[in-house]
Amino acid sequence: MSGLLLAVSFPPLEWHLVAWFALVPILLVARHSTPGGAFKWGMVCGLVFWIPALSWLRILAHKGVPASIAFAGWIILAAYCALYVAMFAMVVSAWFAACGTDDWRKNLAATVAVPLLWVGFEYVRSHFASGFPWNTLGVSQALA
Repeated sequence: MSGLLLAVSFPPLEWHLVAWFALVPILLVARHSTPGGAFKWGMVCGLVFWIPALSWLRILAHKGVPASIAFAGWIILAAYCALYVAMFAMVVSAWFAACGTDDWRKNLAATVAVPLLWVGFEYVRSHFASGFPWNTLGVSQALA
């Protein structure tokens, strides 16, 4: 569900208000999963978001790139970007497992740490190995 909500936050639909709660489903999954399970669900979430977000790469097949290469590049880049969502979900799950949510202080710490963690993963994706600063969550708000 988070993948779908993230996808509709960006063009062509640009339902920018959805971005405000798009991460809630993956956070709930992370809260109630093992880190390994959260990683797998995060990967699914990321693929559901990134495959349509990068569908513009199909145009390469019409620009002289063999269709199989264009398709492989599209899916590989989507999987690479999805890894960041998966790692985010895994770290959040590990955080909840280690710290719990039985105390208001822990919940307050998670309320501050989880968004910083998401932005941190987006920052790394945007800069690591020459970076891919495409569709960071804040961009969905700039389109409004």
